[in-house]
Amino acid sequence: QMGRFSGVPLLPLMTVYDFFIKRALDQLYYNVYWRSSFILVGTPSGISLSPEGAQHSWKSDIQFPSLITWEPAFAKEMEWILAESTRRHLQEDQEDREGVLVRASTRGLPQKQFIKRLKAQTRFAGQATADVEAVIRKDVLAGGYKLVDHSAVAGYLPGDNVVTILAMGALVPEALEASDQLLEDGVFADVVVVTSADLLLGRFAERDGYAQLAALGVNGDLQLVPAGLANGTISEPEARALAGRFVPLLGVCDGEAGLLDNAGSIIGVPQKTLCVSHFSKSGTPQDIYRYHQLDSASIAAAGKQILETTAARNVQIRG
Repeated sequence: QMGRFSGVPLLPLMTVYDFFIKRALDQLYYNVYWRSSFILVGTPSGISLSPEGAQHSWKSDIQFPSLITWEPAFAKEMEWILAESTRRHLQEDQEDREGVLVRASTRGLPQKQFIKRLKAQTRFAGQATADVEAVIRKDVLAGGYKLVDHSAVAGYLPGDNVVTILAMGALVPEALEASDQLLEDGVFADVVVVTSADLLLGRFAERDGYAQLAALGVNGDLQLVPAGLANGTISEPEARALAGRFVPLLGVCDGEAGLLDNAGSIIGVPQKTLCVSHFSKSGTPQDIYRYHQLDSASIAAAGKQILETTAARNVQIRG
């Protein structure tokens, strides 16, 4: 760090179109290889940039050692991420994460949804905004937080009518709308906002056994019910049959599937990922989201599909 030689704290910070980062991968690679400490804000990015042209709308899952990538959705997330990244830089507390890449978006998101959705959760009932934010800030900086949590609602039956949506960045509003649509159809879609896939699903998460995923209730638990309840039969005494289902995952990201599609394999549950899988077009974000099946209606339909096709598993208990 230059601060060691100059005696003055220095913070290299630059902004660039996220798409253009790929034009300078050599420079970026050698910066992180030599353990340079910096903050790179790439904005805007993804198909959310569609009004400015289709050629600039692709972003890659860039993963280098000592580089942490963030993709905030709300302004409060951005505030906490930049503040924490600056603190780590100035205190030389990077923990193998000297390089910081923030994938941002210039798409305007409804900011009131952030605190409104959080306060709607039973665990935050009656709490002041500052107290809620103090809890969520820790989750944001750990890689992800639960923005919609239906677990305390009557009729919530994991393994029957529950799906978890993992959403990133500019597509969080569509994930919220899809969750609302699914609720009208009797499907409880919890929404986890992934602020950093590196921290929630990558090498840092692997080091601590994916503790943040577990803290958010995203797990591979098999929900069991006696099979006889479903088919009216009673198994023989020495072998009682059980039917089990997982809570499936639905990933939603404005980018390649690789940003999120390893979540299901980590915890061992079925997952479907909606992503940018073909070249885009120019147009309004809403039109282009529909073109890529990333609009709220498509997300809701995918939620129903993954829930319906998550096969039940028979479990035989011998005794």
